[in-house]
Amino acid sequence: MYNKDKAEKRAKKRKEADKEKAENNARLAKVTLIFDKAVIEGLKGKKLQDQLDAFRLAGAPLPPLKKHVKAVADKKKAIQEAIDKSLEPDGWVPKAFDANFEDSEADEEQEEDEEE
Repeated sequence: MYNKDKAEKRAKKRKEADKEKAENNARLAKVTLIFDKAVIEGLKGKKLQDQLDAFRLAGAPLPPLKKHVKAVADKKKAIQEAIDKSLEPDGWVPKAFDANFEDSEADEEQEEDEEE
């Protein structure tokens, strides 16, 4: 009984987290990426964080964890470096995403399931 209740709570918590992540990704999909470094330099607060998250969602070469870019200067520098890399001949290209976009790990797991 105890383990069953615990498993149900975990499943419910995971489902709520997935729903919240999907809502956040849908919101970020509407954010227009800004490739002007001067404009990025002028951003602050929520708009700067939204740009950083949108760049991450678009597959930009950013530090792997959000905790690695906490300071405003670090966020601006990370976005500006991603912009520089997008301008290189063989740099990254923003990938298209929609409201149902999920992270690449989930996509890989789904592809593996389909193969079996």
